[in-house]
Amino acid sequence: MKKNALPVTGPLFTSSCVAFAQMFVGIYGLLGLAVAICIFADDIEAGALIGIVILIIFLGWMLYLGIKTAKIMRCANKYFEWLAANQPPYSIAQLASAMGKPVDIVRSNLQFIMKRKYFPNAHIDDERDLVVFMHPQKPSSISVPPSPVPMPIPPPVPVPPPPIPIPTPVPERQYAVVNCKGCGSPKQILVGTASECEYCGSPIQ
Repeated sequence: MKKNALPVTGPLFTSSCVAFAQMFVGIYGLLGLAVAICIFADDIEAGALIGIVILIIFLGWMLYLGIKTAKIMRCANKYFEWLAANQPPYSIAQLASAMGKPVDIVRSNLQFIMKRKYFPNAHIDDERDLVVFMHPQKPSSISVPPSPVPMPIPPPVPVPPPPIPIPTPVPERQYAVVNCKGCGSPKQILVGTASECEYCGSPIQ
């Protein structure tokens, strides 16, 4: 792309494709129809002439639209080169003088260009007869927003290990030898508990 050329935006690319398709259909459609008429001229009935005329009108209209769109796109590129090479305010009268065209034609072309959004972020100030861009920088390129700076990731906070439970000491069992009060037989029992004599059945504590 040469310097100060019109940036290829979505609407501009779409219009380029549409203009190419219209001219392609119009030119090759008319050529194909002319060849078909020459070949089958003797077999064409009177009723088919109406369809042929309608088809010729349709193909001619498609060719006209394609040529008109391509012409407007060439004008848009020339206008954009002039705007990029000059400083604001961008007077439509000065632009028309630089292009060697009447002001009304240039203004009409600009209105069509703005409607198709060929100039990003631009509009016409009717009161001052100026082309105004929403951003103060020169219309030489489309600005690309800077990439966001990644935020630093804080280091992970160490998590202390869970405390190890300390087992509760189990008190040691103590036994004592007690003599039965009934028969005097000795018996070993757990301290703090009661039992029964194996011989006479008397309670032992």
